[in-house]
Amino acid sequence: KDKMEIANSLVECPKFKQVCEALGRMQEMINKLPKIPTDKGYEYADISLGHSVPRVLSSEKVLLTDNKIEDFFFKKFSSKSLLEFKTKGYEEGKGPIIICLDESGSMKGEQDIWAKSFTMACLQLAYRQKRNCCVIPFSSYVSNSFEFYYKDFDYKSMVKCCSLFLGGGTNYEQPLCKAVKYIKKSKSFKKADILFITDGDAD
Repeated sequence: KDKMEIANSLVECPKFKQVCEALGRMQEMINKLPKIPTDKGYEYADISLGHSVPRVLSSEKVLLTDNKIEDFFFKKFSSKSLLEFKTKGYEEGKGPIIICLDESGSMKGEQDIWAKSFTMACLQLAYRQKRNCCVIPFSSYVSNSFEFYYKDFDYKSMVKCCSLFLGGGTNYEQPLCKAVKYIKKSKSFKKADILFITDGDAD
């Protein structure tokens, strides 16, 4: 109950939101790259006015090649009047998050409560933003991981995950290797960012 109360207060905290907004940015940046028409993702449908640099027409970018007229580009940029491609279709947002959660003996007590509260808040916010999340509890070994999918979010698993405490020593290599394995082999966690929650006291 205490963890849930702290988690709910964290979700509403502006600084916490900024931390979570920073996670999964790799996927967001990749989505900003120009794309050719495809069956998946989105495609160019029309020409419109705006200031989305990745979608600006080449004829507008030419203005940046000459120092004498580059100010004209920035003027059009600030007034959102650059010619750009208009897109249609589905465009993914931020990417997934993998949380490596330290549950070693040195985390016992208040540190564990805050670490679990932070994890629960991340899971709640990820669900709101339609982002998959994975929690990898670890100490001297890696416990079973918990996978959370925004399309079928399991709150019972979240409570179970955040009620668990392993104790023991601290091994950073195992959880990192498992996180990398998720990123390489799981489509649901491809290009995920890793959030490592620990007190920094390793064996």
